[in-house]
Amino acid sequence: NLTSETWDEGLNTVFIYGNDTVGNVNNTESISFTVDTIFPIVNISFPVNSSNFSTQSVVINYTIVETNLYNCWYTNSSGLFNYTITCGDNITTATWDLGMNNVTIYANDSVGQINSNTTSFNTSVSNTEPRIINVSVSSVGVNLKEGPSNTNISINFSVSDDDGASDLVDATAAINITITGGSLNINSGVATISSTGAAVFTSVQIGGGLYRSCLKKMNSCASRS
Repeated sequence: NLTSETWDEGLNTVFIYGNDTVGNVNNTESISFTVDTIFPIVNISFPVNSSNFSTQSVVINYTIVETNLYNCWYTNSSGLFNYTITCGDNITTATWDLGMNNVTIYANDSVGQINSNTTSFNTSVSNTEPRIINVSVSSVGVNLKEGPSNTNISINFSVSDDDGASDLVDATAAINITITGGSLNINSGVATISSTGAAVFTSVQIGGGLYRSCLKKMNSCASRS
């Protein structure tokens, strides 16, 4: 028997030869087998550890490096409940627990070697609607009511949320502008809200009238003539 060979990683095909004293050789017997000593590598690219989300529908993006991949699964309960997934397909349909989630993704190869990676993130759901406050406008040396057509102005405002500033990260506000007795070159737009709740919407050209700022998908508005 061959007991001391170090075989190559991957597929090996071994032929066994035999010959007799008069030189007859036979090598019709062979065997093929795979050597796999490398564990799967699981990389989670999103979300990064300690991320915060204002939704329970968080997509988890990951990749697996493994030549002889067999199956994959994940858990959010330290293995109490396991969920089978198609290896390499991102987790897109899970509804995560409110609060801290510790999601571990596992990969198993064809010889039973298992490896994993974990990401932790926090989810919350806002219970209050944000409010627009501190609305003001700025223009180039003219009063908004009396400015000529195409006066360039900026609409400045802040957003308050009783659930804290973290709920405003990556939020947007829709700007809807209504004119009475004036001219208007743009009637809507979007301003990005900073983590402190401040926002500025620029590039509005207006001749006079009333503008109205509303939070996107909310009923909180502020008006200024």
